[in-house]
Parts: sequence; C-alpha cells; structure tokens
Amino acid sequence: MSDTQSLQQQLEREINFRMSHEPFPRPIRIDPYYYYTTIGQRGQLMHMRKPVDTPFAEGQVVLDTAQFTDLTKSNCLPGRLLICENHRRFGVMAEHPQLETCDLYIFDLEPPSPAAPTNTTTKSTLEGFFGVANEEKLHLVAKVPNIVNAEFNADATAVLYTQHDERFRPYVLRQRNLPALDAPAHSIVGRVVEDALLLTENDDRNFVDIGKTKDNKFFTINVNNKRASKVSLLPTRSGASFDELAEVTPPGPCHYFVEHAHGQLYIITDWQAPNYCVMTTQGPAEPWLPFVEHNPRIKIDDAEIFSSCLVLYESTEASPQISIVSLQDGSRRTKTLPEPFHLGNLEPTINAVFASKNLNFNTSDPLHQRIDWQLNLATCELNQLEQHDTQDVAGFVASQYEVTRLWAPTSDNLSVPITIVGRRDQPLSQPAPTLALVYGAYGHNLERRYNPTWVSLLQRGFRLAYCHVRGGGELGTAWHEGGMGLHKRNTFLDLEACLSYLVNEGITTTEQLALRGASAGGLAAAHIVVRRPDMIRACVLSVPFVDVLTTMLDSTLPLTRHEYDEWGNPELDREAFANIRGYCPYHNIADGHFPSCYIVGCLHDSRVKYWQPAKFAAKVRCFVHVPVI
Repeated sequence: MSDTQSLQQQLEREINFRMSHEPFPRPIRIDPYYYYTTIGQRGQLMHMRKPVDTPFAEGQVVLDTAQFTDLTKSNCLPGRLLICENHRRFGVMAEHPQLETCDLYIFDLEPPSPAAPTNTTTKSTLEGFFGVANEEKLHLVAKVPNIVNAEFNADATAVLYTQHDERFRPYVLRQRNLPALDAPAHSIVGRVVEDALLLTENDDRNFVDIGKTKDNKFFTINVNNKRASKVSLLPTRSGASFDELAEVTPPGPCHYFVEHAHGQLYIITDWQAPNYCVMTTQGPAEPWLPFVEHNPRIKIDDAEIFSSCLVLYESTEASPQISIVSLQDGSRRTKTLPEPFHLGNLEPTINAVFASKNLNFNTSDPLHQRIDWQLNLATCELNQLEQHDTQDVAGFVASQYEVTRLWAPTSDNLSVPITIVGRRDQPLSQPAPTLALVYGAYGHNLERRYNPTWVSLLQRGFRLAYCHVRGGGELGTAWHEGGMGLHKRNTFLDLEACLSYLVNEGITTTEQLALRGASAGGLAAAHIVVRRPDMIRACVLSVPFVDVLTTMLDSTLPLTRHEYDEWGNPELDREAFANIRGYCPYHNIADGHFPSCYIVGCLHDSRVKYWQPAKFAAKVRCFVHVPVI
C-alpha cells in the first residue's frame, strides 16, 4: 500500500485531530457534589469534584491519573470510580491492558486524623499517603486484585466484588472488610487480610454480577446465562449477614432485573414478554403483579428508577424513545427524539440522585459527537443542554449531511432497516462510493454513534449504510431470535437483501460498494466474501468470528458453553453441526473471485482468538489471488 502513503498520513492527521477534540462528559451530580473530569498540567486526566452549593469554588482533586500510574508502578489504566455514600472513600478500578480484569484500589479521600502516625514508606509505593495537586492527601485503604465488578456497602466498611476463572467467566462473589474511615494508618500498612467467600457458581454457563439498587438499600446479586437469570437481594447496611440474602423468585425461567423504591420491588423481565415488561412485588417471595404491560412493537432496552417514576429506555422501528411511568398511579408518557437524532444512539448518563426531578442523557449519531439532553420528569419537557458539534473540526460541516432511514425487502416478505448517511446536496438516486456496516448478533443494536474515521469518508464523497439485519435487536427480541441458532442464515440473507437494495436503488454500484464487519459482524461480512463476492468491491474484517464451527466444538475456550444458546451446540446436536458447517466462512472457502480484503486480528482478544482471522486469510490466499489482504 506504499502508493497510498500520502493519503494514509492525511487521514491519520484528520482522525487524530478529531479525536483530540472529543468533549469530556458533563459534570455529574452525586448527592452533595458535582464530579467532573479535566486535564492536568502534565496532560493527564484529573477527576475532580465541587460542592453543589458552591459550584464556582475551586475544585478538589479526587484522582490524578498521572500520580496514580506513577505510584502504582504498573501499566494498569485507571477506569471506573466507585464512590461511597458518604463521599469520603472511593475505589479506582484499574484495568489491566489486554486482559478483561481490574485491580481495585480503595482510598480515603480525606487525610486520617492528626494523631495518626506519619507515613514511613517511600513515594514509590502506594502504602500510606501521597499528595495531589491541591495538597489534599489520599490514604490507601486496600488493594483487591483481579476483580470484575465491585460495590461498597452503606458505610463503606466492606466491599463486595466478583472475580473470574481462567476462562474470564465471573464466577465468585467475595467480601473484603475495610477499616473504619478514621482508622490510623499503622493499622492498615502491611495488614494481611482474608476475604470471605460468599458465593461460587460452578455451572460454567452462568455469570455472576454484583450491583446495587438506586436507593442504595440492597445489593443485587445476579447469576445469569443466555436463557435465564436469578437475582437475590442483600441489605447494604453495615453488619448485614449473608444469611439475609433473599432470592427474588420468578414465576418461571426468565431474565429479570430488580430495582427498589419506597418498600416496593420493580422487576424488568422477559417473563411471557419477549420485548420485556415491568412487574412489581412487595417482597422477594411475593407474587409478581403487572405494572407496565408487554408491547410487541416496543422493546424495553434499559430502565432507571427515581423516587417518583420509572424511566424506560425503549426502541421501536429501530429508533430510541423514552417513557416515564409514575410510581404512584402507573400513568405513562413517552418522549421521542427530534430529527435527525431519532436515527442515532441514545445513551443514558449517570443519574445518581434518586430524588432528582430531571433525567440526563445524551445522543450521538454519525454526524454529531455528542449532544447532552435533560428531560423534566414531571412535565416531560425536553431541553438540549449542550451540543458538541463537529462543524469546525478539520473542515467538516455537519449541516451539509443528512441521515435517512430506508427499508430493504427480503425474500420472506420482511423489511430490513438501513440507516443512510450522506451529503445533503447529493440525491440518493445518484450513485456514490458506499461503506456498508453490519453486526447482527446477540440482540445488540448496530451502533450509529459518531466515528471520526467515518467522517473522513463522508468528506470524500462516501455514503454510510448501516444494515440492521436479523440477529440484532433493532426490531425487538423476535428480530434477534430470527437471526440466531438454526435461523442464523437469515442474518446473511438480510445482508444480501440490503446490499442488493443499495445497488438496485441507484444509491451505489457494486464497484463502489465496500463492507465492514467486526467480531460477530465479521461473520456476516465474511459470508459475503465467501458466498457472494460479486456483491462488493472490498471488505474490512475486524477481529472477525470466521471459524464458528471449530470454536463451538471446543468447550475449553472462553465463552463457548455460554454461547450455545446463541449459536447451537454442534458437539451434541447434529442439526446444529450441519447448520454451522453450512454457513461457517472458513469451512466454505473455495476457488473463485474474491473482493479486496483487509483483515485484522488481536493477539489478546479472549472472544475471537487471533488464529481465526489468521487461518482465514491463509486459506483464502491458498485458493485465489486477492489484490489486497
């Protein structure tokens, strides 16, 4: 690719420039403080806070990421902050690069009492104290290695956390007891601790997770697989015994998630409701009663509870919307997004104040980095707080482009939504170079958020075509189930229908059409490469899942047993074996013409092992000369 060196350098400059202008999240209110992120003098991220009643005061440093990295002497990346209810103690989940695990560092934000002994350790360790930019000090309380998720109890005298096994499956729940907030430093340094084992899940199809209800009354302990879950509640109060654990008993096998408000449990579940509904009950063992009925046309993607209402994040016809349901009388109001934001992604932000009167969220679409919104929960009035537009970034003017929704007919009389992005002054009947994008698995929606790479294509006259094929969740659970297991071929047929539609409608031509798929989306894209290479000119396969058969036959690999419900079990089910063997891209490579391909693998990807794209590329090269691979 040496002949494109100049273009590569130009694209790299553009993309890096746009990435450097990505905005920080807005300040997040958590009880009496606003928490926010800024840049320090060394260019490092600084996590800060200010009291709500004095928002213009000088900020207090919560975490200086440069100091954290220097002092830990590790390559762990500071990630999620875990804030306790009294805001004097917090945890840093430091991520191990290339591994799906974290170390949890727990600090007291305020210095210990004046009577405490001074630190005698060197600055090269995290034992004891270290200063931050505003001369406050952080006091190390504990380090918990190799965790997946964690939550503090009510007074932060204990932390519950999950850990994974050798296959990266979260399978145990443990508790670390912590010293009181005013404990002297000498009682902590060098202390040997033994954490209590609370739960072990031996069925390797099941994952264990820990969370909390929004009112902070209960831990939620969720043991789940692809078909069902089991949620138990444990009081968060100090001194609560694990004997108080109570399972929220479902009427039958189903997925469900539990929230709590004013002594009532609210349960978001797919029990006899493929697109989810909401049930309520007065206690873990009490019968479930309907609260929000199931709607076959509207899928509940997520939910959030407040003291006055339940907020439902929903999708219908591949577009997001928000419903507000009163806890008092069950009345419901729905808010849709204005154009063109209704064709992008809606992403909840942190709404930590249980008694808040407003809901904060943001949207992102292929033309806009992020737009912050606030929805009044009482009046349903929607206000745009801030728009981080890309108008002046590297010469891109968002208003010169538009996002539209088209529907491609399929051979079985369905319609597949396609989200098209292109120049406003270029009619869709005028062919243009087009990049089609696909995912279509696990019930996940194909992301349509802003991507600086795609903007460089738009500036050069390309169109983007997001193909929302079966296997994804854009049209509800039935859309997912129609593209999984023995119905997986529908994903590929839908993609073929989308590509044909783009060409037949004059939106692009075969010679101008490229395709991209990542991970499970790489399976669908690789199907086109192997089975219908005549439909496209080029293809990008990013960590593609191209050897489904070998993966699903090897139960020693991470996630294989957990994935049987999505793909089938070819080891025990002959029909599943024949089905996967029939569509698996690697096992169906044959002599013939192939489009130009660019294939990417990752040495440390636990989901798609590096050998999948490597062996796929090697086999293709054996069968046919490919211009670029």
